[in-house]
Amino acid sequence: MIAPLNSPIWSMISGFGLPYPPFDYNSGMWVRQLSERQVGKKAPKQTKELPKFNESLKSEAIIRDPRLRRQLLKDLGPGYETKKGVLTTTED
Repeated sequence: MIAPLNSPIWSMISGFGLPYPPFDYNSGMWVRQLSERQVGKKAPKQTKELPKFNESLKSEAIIRDPRLRRQLLKDLGPGYETKKGVLTTTED
């Protein structure tokens, strides 16, 4: 199978719904870059940028213990805070 890296087919064949390997348990499918010469002239072109790894990953950690909250913020460093016990980034 040959498809551009940003083709929706990668998410469609993935058992996890992700556009990058691994696509499924023991599928053996992976990606590798090929030159236009290796692919041939009829290969579809990549038209848009690839999604960033975990771009849409969201998590809501509610930390009720104030000692744990202080330690977590200390370990994470700048760019994080808690609002009503929910850990968030300050960059939003």
